[in-house]
Amino acid sequence: MRLVLDTNILIAALIKDSITRHILLLPDHEFLLPAFALDELAKHRGKIVRAARLKGDELDLLLTLLLISVRSFPLSVSPHTFLRLTY
Repeated sequence: MRLVLDTNILIAALIKDSITRHILLLPDHEFLLPAFALDELAKHRGKIVRAARLKGDELDLLLTLLLISVRSFPLSVSPHTFLRLTY
C-alpha cells in the first residue's frame, strides 16, 4: 500500500508511541512525503524533542527508522506523477 504523508503525521509519529508510529513502521507499506517536510522537521526539531521527551540522538534514530519506508518527492511534482515516473 502507498500513502502520501504530510509533516503533521510524521511529527505525530515522532512525539508519541501511537498507532500512527506503528503504521509507519509496517514493512509492507510505502509512504511518500513532500521534500519540504524534512526541512519543516529540521526547523521544529527543538520543539519535537521537547514534546517527545527524547534526547536529540534518540529522536534522530527514531526518525531514521520511520524514514526507511518513506520516499520524498519534490513539491513541483504531484505524488501521482512521481509514482508513475518511478515505477
